[in-house]
Amino acid sequence: MAGIDAWMAWSNQAAGSFVDLGSPVGDAVRVSKGGATAASASDLAGYSIMQAESKEALAATMKEHPHFMMPDGWIEIVEITPIPGM
Repeated sequence: MAGIDAWMAWSNQAAGSFVDLGSPVGDAVRVSKGGATAASASDLAGYSIMQAESKEALAATMKEHPHFMMPDGWIEIVEITPIPGM
């Protein structure tokens, strides 16, 4: 619970960047043409949708994120691009 409390405190500081606060995620299942397999190698633990002027600006917002309290903690920033014509 301490991890969630730290995350919520950080999210309050970064509130202006959030589009969707997100959620933790469960285990993944990989689906291929043949159907679903038992497991995926995904390390994804949760997601948030955030906005900033650039990836670098968003990375600066992440500086105090509680994931970095873990020795091997990391965050991936992935740009969501619009589908043309939609």
